[in-house]
Amino acid sequence: MFYFEKANEFLNRLSYMDGLTGIGNRRHFDVILNREWSRLLSTHSPLTLLMFDIDYFKKYNDTYGHLAGDQCLQSLTSAIKDLIANNPSSIFCRYGGEEFAIILTKTKLEKGIAIAELIQKKVQSLKIAHNSSEISDTVTISIGISTIIPSPEANPKDLIHLADTSLYNSKTKGRNTISTA
Repeated sequence: MFYFEKANEFLNRLSYMDGLTGIGNRRHFDVILNREWSRLLSTHSPLTLLMFDIDYFKKYNDTYGHLAGDQCLQSLTSAIKDLIANNPSSIFCRYGGEEFAIILTKTKLEKGIAIAELIQKKVQSLKIAHNSSEISDTVTISIGISTIIPSPEANPKDLIHLADTSLYNSKTKGRNTISTA
């Protein structure tokens, strides 16, 4: 019986993990965001969301191949995971494709911006070649940030929408930028 319980526990953990990068997957993101929203609703504490993606990643895959694209995703996530490892209020997930999200509980916008700047510098320090990028010869990321104090009048989708809009603004401002809602 003990073996089956452990096997079920292991399978459950796997269902929340992205197989390529080893970080939380979209399902994990949704569960954590809803849980943190509910938890912070009573404390009136801020919830910050960073959404980012790799600039011109389709061109990266077209130039270097999908295996190199997978390696790029793994290198970025490993570096970012190491960078935020000491922040117990951060949850790092793959949102989809080359798009990622970091949920920052009890974190104000200013701190979210500081973390985004560190992440952007970390990615640039990796110096992953990207000769087909239109803005740099190395891999860059665009970041969107939003902060909300959870309330009964709002919901987690509002936070996602604001962060996604900010990410879109970063893309339209020339990429490799950070925008806030």
